[in-house]
Order: sequence, then C-alpha cells, then structure tokens
Amino acid sequence: DMPGDGDHDRYRQEVRYVDERIGEVLSHLEDLGLSDDTVVIVHGDHGEAFGEHGSTSHSDVYTETTHVALAVRVPGAKGRTVAGPVSLAYLFPWILGNGPRHARDAALEAKRSRLGPFLVHAGGAAAVEVLRPKGMRTALLADSHELVFDEASRHYEVYDLKKDPLQTTDL
Repeated sequence: DMPGDGDHDRYRQEVRYVDERIGEVLSHLEDLGLSDDTVVIVHGDHGEAFGEHGSTSHSDVYTETTHVALAVRVPGAKGRTVAGPVSLAYLFPWILGNGPRHARDAALEAKRSRLGPFLVHAGGAAAVEVLRPKGMRTALLADSHELVFDEASRHYEVYDLKKDPLQTTDL
C-alpha cells in the first residue's frame, strides 16, 4: 500500500507486512485463549540479494540469501539465542521430537539415520545447497567461516564471517 523508491524499500515493506500479519495471528491465539497451548514457529525460506556477489535473486548460498529468520516460541520455555549455524532441516525433527511418543520415535530415527551421519562428518556445521542452471553450488558454515563451492567452475571461496560478515574478501 506504500510505493517504494527501490528494491530495498519494497523489501522492507514486505517484511513490515508479514510482521503485521504475524502479530495478528499471535493476537488471535491470545483472544481464543490458545497462546499458552500453542508452539509458534516463524521462519523465512530464503533471503534476498540486492547485487551482493553479482546477484539480484534468492538462488545462491551466500549469507544474504541463506541467513533467514527463525523464531520459536514454546509456552513456558525460557527464551535463548543460538549463535552457531543451524539449518531449517533440523526444524521438523525438532518439532516431532517434542511431540507425542510415536512422533518422537520417528524424529529420533530421522536424526540417527539422516542428520546424525552428516553432523558427525561435518563436525556440526550447517550445509546449504542450491541447484542452479549451471550446476550445484554448496556452502558449508562452521563456527565463523563459510566455504562456498561452485560445482560448474570447481571454484572454492572461503570467508571469515566474523571479520567479513558481508563476504567481500575471499580468503
């Protein structure tokens, strides 16, 4: 409802719009008396690029497209922030793991058979993969560093995310 002066303004307006809708859902849960019995999870599916790394889309593995919102509200639980890299791939098993017995069993099996081997071999790092027209691009985030690998060109990039959060200097 508000014209923007550019892509950034329009994006901020979209974020504002979604924020207002989330507020309406939370208010509705409160009005219905369900807020103390409802786990609320809000997450983004991708970020947006505005020319960083030569892209204006959301189909890459750099921070501007992979760093997404994730907020989980569990009634009665103390809030905390997770500083290390995580993946939305962990979210569904977490939900199941905190559900009824049969769901917990399914989640445990998924963690053991699918996520477990990856976490052991990757030392707890989070991985992101994007299939692009010219092949797969993969990023591996561990601690404060990110490794980006482009399958088509066989080119590697490494970034120190603490010193260079915008990933401008390939180490």
